[in-house]
Amino acid sequence: MNKRLIGLMMLLLCMVASTPLPSVLLYCAYDGALPYETDFTGDPTGHAGQVAYRDTVIFRPGQFDKGVQVAEEATNMCSNPSFDIDLSGWSEVEPGNGTVDRIVTDSVYGGGCLEIVGDTGGGTTYAAMPNLSVVPGEDYTFSLYYKILGGTGTVSSYVTTHNATWSAATNFHALYTTNPGVVEGWQSESVSFECPTGEDKLNIYFVSTGGEGLTLRFDAVQLTDTADEVTYLDGSLGDGHSWSGTEHNSPSTRDGAQLYYDNPLDGSDDSFWIHLWLIHEYDNTYNPGGAIYLFYEGQVYAYFSPADDKIYFSDGYGSVSTEGLTFEAGSMMLDFIADETRGMEIYIDGELAGEGTYEGPEEWGDYLYIGSSEASGHINAVIDDLVIARRAPSADEIAALYQHTTPFSVEPTAVTILLPSGSTATITEHATFGDVLLILLVVLLLGVRVVVMVRRRG
Repeated sequence: MNKRLIGLMMLLLCMVASTPLPSVLLYCAYDGALPYETDFTGDPTGHAGQVAYRDTVIFRPGQFDKGVQVAEEATNMCSNPSFDIDLSGWSEVEPGNGTVDRIVTDSVYGGGCLEIVGDTGGGTTYAAMPNLSVVPGEDYTFSLYYKILGGTGTVSSYVTTHNATWSAATNFHALYTTNPGVVEGWQSESVSFECPTGEDKLNIYFVSTGGEGLTLRFDAVQLTDTADEVTYLDGSLGDGHSWSGTEHNSPSTRDGAQLYYDNPLDGSDDSFWIHLWLIHEYDNTYNPGGAIYLFYEGQVYAYFSPADDKIYFSDGYGSVSTEGLTFEAGSMMLDFIADETRGMEIYIDGELAGEGTYEGPEEWGDYLYIGSSEASGHINAVIDDLVIARRAPSADEIAALYQHTTPFSVEPTAVTILLPSGSTATITEHATFGDVLLILLVVLLLGVRVVVMVRRRG
């Protein structure tokens, strides 16, 4: 028998006998249909077919293609918040050659955005949404996206609370800057405030004052009755989102999201590893009360603590934490390791950020919640590339994973046989012994010369 064929047989048999990635218990890429910016559907199923229990989750651009958003219940009091129905609900003031328009060539959400071009004569050009009802003593948050295409002058975006006669009025600025230059890409800003006593109305303003050629764009406007910013919502975002009245032209609501799986962890191994990417929409994206969970199993969980700006990782007996963090808009890679020898470790962007002892929980829960606890603690961010495994990777492996520009992969080793006809036969580590014998039999019967390529990913 040809020596190359004998070597091929040995290689294929070894592949069936060994699986290099048996430790991966759950891997979720959370991808779905294009375009990622406007299609809010996706697939939360695990790599081995694990079914997700979900409610009100939507899919947004993630670290790699799409990720899944697990956000809290909220109401956006602003009508036409992404300018999908011209400028309905917004009033405009256009002095001199200043203009206020809706454009359809740019947006964060929906089919358009607001564009304000300042008056070169120094007048104040603005758009406003007047007389929203608010409750004195209650907490509110105003948030927006903006970009600046150039020019000079003053840019401001704010809300004014007032009474019916305007004898009492208070301004709360989310954005105020003079001669800012070009601000490329959509940026987010917000302001949280308590509505003053005696003021039960609120106006929203986007303003350009003076200057030369100052061109501003605004989108994804939101006013919520929350003490901090929450992930943007409107009634068009899919499952769990709805308009209170006319589509795109009324306040909108979002139900609280849930995403969980049958718990792949059962305590049968000495160690485990949970890996994920977290993408923040705003700076400091979390609600201010209580723990904000990254994952929750019952006794094993990780969470943000807004009280001290730390991430905690608990095993039911004790916990380890990071130092204080500043959560800016963008993404971070988070890794949590529990190992009987190494203890508990937290990694941020490939670097060790916290460590301590690991004792293990007394019992394991039935479900593993992603982005929240069983009852609350929504992360208000996007989670992507979730990996749960029964092996604790080394610090070098985690650092290397952070340097990759492609997502995690559990695709196994594969052997591809190139036949003289130009066709190929591929065997992966998941092939059965019978699959291997069948392909070898075909090769023997054809008497072909084969070239073997071995590839590995993951």
